[in-house]
Amino acid sequence: CALVLDGELDRELTPTYELQIEAFDGGEPALTGTVTLMITLLDANDNVPVFNESDYYVTVSEMSSPGSGVVTVYAEDPDLDANGEVTYGIDRSSYSDIDGYFTISSITGLIYINKTLDYELGSSRTIVVTATDGGDPAEVGTAHVHVTVTDYNDNQPTIVISFYSDSGEAEVSEDAESGDSIARVSVSDMDTGDITGINVTLTGGDGVFTLEDTDVDKHILKVTGSLDRETRSSYNLKVTAADYGSPPLFAEYNFTLVVVDTNDNYPEFSSTVNYASVSEVADVGTSVLQVTATDGDEGDNADLTYTLTASDSLVLTWFTIDSSTGVITTNAELDHEEIPEPEMTVVATDGGDPALSAETTVVVTIRDYNDNEPYFDPESYDDSVYEDEDSGTCILKVSAYDVDSDASTDLVYSLTTIYNNAPPDELYIDPDTGWICTTTTLDRDSGTTEFDFYVKVQDGSLSATALVHLDLLDVNDNEPVFESVSYANHITETSSTDTSIVTVLATDIDEGTNAEISYAIESGDVDSLFQIDADSGVVSLAVSLSGRSQDFYMIEVSATDESGEGLSSDPNAQVNISIITSNDNPPEFSQSDGYSFDVTENSDTGTVVGVVEATDPDNDVVAYSISSGDPTGQLTITSSSGVISTAAVIDRETDSSFTLIVQAQSNTPPTYTTTTVEITVEDENDNSPSFDNDYVEIDVSENTTVNTVIYTASATDPDSGDNAIITYSLISNPSNLFDIDPDSGDLSLGSVELDYESGVILYSVKIEATDSESDAVSSTVYIYVTDVNDNNPVFEYDEYSMSVSESASEGDIIGFVSATDDDSDDNSRVAYKMDSTSDDGIFGVYAESGDIYVADAGFADS
Repeated sequence: CALVLDGELDRELTPTYELQIEAFDGGEPALTGTVTLMITLLDANDNVPVFNESDYYVTVSEMSSPGSGVVTVYAEDPDLDANGEVTYGIDRSSYSDIDGYFTISSITGLIYINKTLDYELGSSRTIVVTATDGGDPAEVGTAHVHVTVTDYNDNQPTIVISFYSDSGEAEVSEDAESGDSIARVSVSDMDTGDITGINVTLTGGDGVFTLEDTDVDKHILKVTGSLDRETRSSYNLKVTAADYGSPPLFAEYNFTLVVVDTNDNYPEFSSTVNYASVSEVADVGTSVLQVTATDGDEGDNADLTYTLTASDSLVLTWFTIDSSTGVITTNAELDHEEIPEPEMTVVATDGGDPALSAETTVVVTIRDYNDNEPYFDPESYDDSVYEDEDSGTCILKVSAYDVDSDASTDLVYSLTTIYNNAPPDELYIDPDTGWICTTTTLDRDSGTTEFDFYVKVQDGSLSATALVHLDLLDVNDNEPVFESVSYANHITETSSTDTSIVTVLATDIDEGTNAEISYAIESGDVDSLFQIDADSGVVSLAVSLSGRSQDFYMIEVSATDESGEGLSSDPNAQVNISIITSNDNPPEFSQSDGYSFDVTENSDTGTVVGVVEATDPDNDVVAYSISSGDPTGQLTITSSSGVISTAAVIDRETDSSFTLIVQAQSNTPPTYTTTTVEITVEDENDNSPSFDNDYVEIDVSENTTVNTVIYTASATDPDSGDNAIITYSLISNPSNLFDIDPDSGDLSLGSVELDYESGVILYSVKIEATDSESDAVSSTVYIYVTDVNDNNPVFEYDEYSMSVSESASEGDIIGFVSATDDDSDDNSRVAYKMDSTSDDGIFGVYAESGDIYVADAGFADS
């Protein structure tokens, strides 16, 4: 038979069973047998250890030292042997003592402190303890141990200050008013219980600040006095917090409260007016003046920017100012004559919001430079002078001006030669006043009727010229002169009234009314037969000849200038008039169309020029005379033969030809015939060439190219033809630098260029002029070589080394550079500037002096 389990077994409830087993046979009555069966249940690990408390509660001080026991837990397991053997542990898998503050004895279940507790990190802790049997698999039971940590005064108070400034830093604006809040002071203490409560105090600040309580743990730092950053820029404050523990614990918060600037100070200049000077030829970039202002504020409120203003907009184009350093420099070419003392205003503006500013006046004296030529006003002169003025008479005052300062008082006047036009010897000019005066008595009648010349004014280095035209006004100092003192003609006895007989001619070398001649019959017209036209000099028959008392009249005719009111001729002219019958015939010249002769100048007196011939139809003797055409008596004619010869040595340059009226006379009463004789005076080379001036001065630029014509010599020769052909040559030619064209007189630069820097800036060249035979004449040309800007400036050294302190201020001079230029005057003036490749704005150079200065004082930070 089989014993079958009919239900669950539980050893812990019934560890053994005693069974009586009865066996029945199949008989009737059945027989039975019994047996006692003892069954012992073997243990199975079917029970979980069980703690005697599901929750343990314990209190422990945070001051308990590690190793101290906290509580003992106990658990039982009804299983047998290993299945009932319990081992204790702590479950740290979740919230249970994950930081390991506790440990447990696995055998006894005693929980120990593993490391120092901190109330402030946790005032209560829950530990999950485990009881694990030795079964396989093991069963685990759990219980909770609730540990309350008691506080101990072991923490200082904590101070937290939150500042209300925009930056969140310990700052207060200097314009904060009394009662304004600066910061919130929060205090805390991690300790609890009876020790709670914190006393907060403020020290420092000289009574300008206070702490005002708003809560147990909150306080407000406020202003109670006035602040001024410029007087005091910071305060050292201390907030102290003390708890009420025993002993009490303290905390301190030391901080420096910075008084933040507000823009409450205007910039200030050291002076209200600043004076400086600069040459009007200063190069662009030349330093003129540095103006600086100070500002009691700080930061942006003290960051000054400089600007220029001026009432005259031209001034703002001349000058500029460095907005950071206040250095005023030239920005364009200056002009003393335009504005000699420009005035401008420098404005210093700080960086505050709103910005504050201040002004100072800058007056710059622009030192004059002789950069303006003097000028005449008017530019030319036209005047007149009477010819009878005494020597030393001042005629005309020329006036020149110079816009350069004081230059007009230093002007020097002179007469000068321009374009070979030399000034007249008869005049001089006062070098100081500009008065033009005579050096001798003038005589318009000598041939000079006007003067055209140039006056020059010089201010030292620059000059100007003006053209002066002077008319020499006539005075009536010359009487009329008859061209011939003897006139003759005949008329027939039947001539009608107004028949023209002869024309007399007188001239007057004066002019105008002084030369207006009026003719009159003075004597000889005993029968009042004749008349003369006062203007034309025509003598004519006034009445019939029937009443005449004679056949021959010698009439005296006068000529008076100023239309008869002035000077009269002396001698007068004699007019011979014959009255002939119709049977009387005048002589006839052999050449009806006149005669032409030549004579060489300088021929001896008495040289025969030519012969005229006339015959009388009645075979009467013919007498010859010169009626007109030779007012100075250079020629004579033999009365009986008609031979014309020289009466004096003739100069062709004075009289190049003569037109003679030759008269032939025959019969009694005489009859007359005239013919024209043209006499040409042939030239002889009796004059040397002449220059208008013994010397001339010219300027020639050093960059003049070779073969360039720099001057044209001009000599004149009063002779004519081949005798007047002039040839030019050089008789003084330094280093053979120059050439001259022998025909034109063009003086040119030879094959070598000029060089101002060579040291030779003046050359004296003598030009000779000759004609075909006569002596040579010369004129000297002084050639002044003028400079051009053909040399680069050269630094004294190729490299300069300078040092600068890191505390240097903007505008401080740290050294200088020096360069020279071999050119002259303005071409040698050197101006300095920073090369663009190295101009990083840290350093600058003054254009005029070469001084190197600090342009950006922040260079040390970079």
